[in-house]
Amino acid sequence: MGAYFRALGELPDHCRRALAKTPSLHKLISRRRLSSSRAGRFLYVDCDTYFLGDVAGLLERVGCQWFAREEPGSSRSHYGYDPGYVDESALAEIACAEGLVAIPAYNTVCS
Repeated sequence: MGAYFRALGELPDHCRRALAKTPSLHKLISRRRLSSSRAGRFLYVDCDTYFLGDVAGLLERVGCQWFAREEPGSSRSHYGYDPGYVDESALAEIACAEGLVAIPAYNTVCS
């Protein structure tokens, strides 16, 4: 896929330079590349995901294209809300000030 900086090609240069210093959004780049490939479906999960059975069985039962679960520490988490980790009120205020819609904090799972 080439250099990380170039893989973020459609972003403005100042954004690419900032993101290239901490290349942590690789999943966005790899998903874009995979979705344009000939692969019919793919499953993208975090590195801390454990499977207790055959992944093929999971994909057979799943009919959706996108899944997400609440971010641990968010207001929807069964672990309890920790605004020091995810300050959803501050994020909502920023979204409102920018004329955007606040999106709940989530942990992605894609298929």
